[in-house]
Amino acid sequence: NWPSLWELAVSNTSTLSSRCGLDSRIAGGAETPNSYRPNVWQMAFVQDCNLHCAYCSTGFGRCGAEARVMHPDIWLPLADLIVRMSSGVPKIRIEFGTGETFLHFESAIRFLDHLRTLAAAGEIEVDASMTTNGTICTHEQLQACLERGILLCFSIDGPAEDHDAEAKQD
Repeated sequence: NWPSLWELAVSNTSTLSSRCGLDSRIAGGAETPNSYRPNVWQMAFVQDCNLHCAYCSTGFGRCGAEARVMHPDIWLPLADLIVRMSSGVPKIRIEFGTGETFLHFESAIRFLDHLRTLAAAGEIEVDASMTTNGTICTHEQLQACLERGILLCFSIDGPAEDHDAEAKQD
């Protein structure tokens, strides 16, 4: 039973860094050690899903917790941490997965736009991808992904009859 990212981050970034086994100087604003400069960040931004697939290893995106979304009081300092830790890396990738990001698409886009603004100041390019079941994406959301260069990964579980037998929609 491990704490969620925002439970770790809400206490403070120093605690987040130490629990993740990272150098505590990172959270304090010191330069990131050369030995660890991540270029891929996997985000469990949304812990929820509109489908309830019987085989889902994340428990419908919830990882054993209540359904929730990462709030700005968490993702603002997280964006700072990502930029500091990725200092000197020319390009990073943010991968939104685990839950159905399109349930809270606007919040995820605000985070991504904020991160890209911070990263641009540090001359870091930010690519992004979202894994989705594709059942609730609107035309406007897809257009926003296209405009921002967000790659979409659709989880399709075989022929329609097999997929529909496993995926129970809310």
